[in-house]
Amino acid sequence: MSEILKLVKMDLAVIKNKSVLPLVFFAAIYIFLGYFIIPYAVLVPVMFVGLALQPLFTIDEQNDLSRLYGSLPVSRRNRAIARFMTVAVFTAIALVITIMLAYHSAEVGWYKEYNKEMAEVYAYWSKEITIPILACFIYMLTCLMVGIQFTLLYIFGASKEIVAIIGAFVIIIGGMLAVTLVFGINIVDKIAEVLGNLMAKSEMLFYIVLYSGSVLFLLLCALISSIFIKKREI
Repeated sequence: MSEILKLVKMDLAVIKNKSVLPLVFFAAIYIFLGYFIIPYAVLVPVMFVGLALQPLFTIDEQNDLSRLYGSLPVSRRNRAIARFMTVAVFTAIALVITIMLAYHSAEVGWYKEYNKEMAEVYAYWSKEITIPILACFIYMLTCLMVGIQFTLLYIFGASKEIVAIIGAFVIIIGGMLAVTLVFGINIVDKIAEVLGNLMAKSEMLFYIVLYSGSVLFLLLCALISSIFIKKREI
């Protein structure tokens, strides 16, 4: 575990000067929208966290860091787990910050004065879709997208970044369409039904299942990626 934490620290040290400013820029835009249009917007920057960490793959490839990692007493599996754990930790930190800001924007309520129609919409939606519920769903969606995208980057390499981005969307959207066509099931409605039933049973259970499921999905992606790390380095 200590080995993984050291690798996570290394990833954060490498990325901090390259991705922090763009992430802060996008976050500032959505925070502004959250205060003047609708509080939900403040949560959106969490979805950019994966993009902020994506340059790690380019840096590894351009500087041939696989040789450096190969000279260190670390396993390929832990290298992959650390990369995905960086996503989980970084996203969780962003989530906590944006949840606090979303609550603050809802309390301050500048949008109530400047955008009364949207204020009415938010007042209606917030009865069913609270800030913690939406935040949980965004975390799950981010882990799903980043997990698939990073796995594709490990398979094809950083030079195929566009392939990884498009591939992640194709796999998710294509998978949903395939289920609908083959089994006649509207996957979106089915997911909404399952999540609704889960929430009806216990809100705490809803959070536990979605957050733990998101982290476990990243772990699964890390284990799959570790296999391709080995193949690419042979």
